[in-house]
Amino acid sequence: MRKDFLGAKVFFFKAQLKFDRPLTQNGLQKLGLADDFAWLSSSELALRLQPRYMRSVRQFLMEAETPDVKRLLEDIDRALQHSTALRAETREQGRVRQSAKN
Repeated sequence: MRKDFLGAKVFFFKAQLKFDRPLTQNGLQKLGLADDFAWLSSSELALRLQPRYMRSVRQFLMEAETPDVKRLLEDIDRALQHSTALRAETREQGRVRQSAKN
């Protein structure tokens, strides 16, 4: 038996708690819905778990992505420039065809 690890059986599952009013940790404990739990952000969770284990757990976390607005605007600008260049190229090709016909 390995003695260099400390562990427990842990199960991960997606769950959503629906309640008609905000619940706190104290509120849930008073309702008798939970005895031993913690609501943690991913950064708080990282402080409690060993780094190697956190890397494994991170794949299960669903986090809202913060959009990189600057990058999105740059992407839009590039797309607009590309679109403008394509339209100009198409117009030029039309002019060349027209002059070739004449």
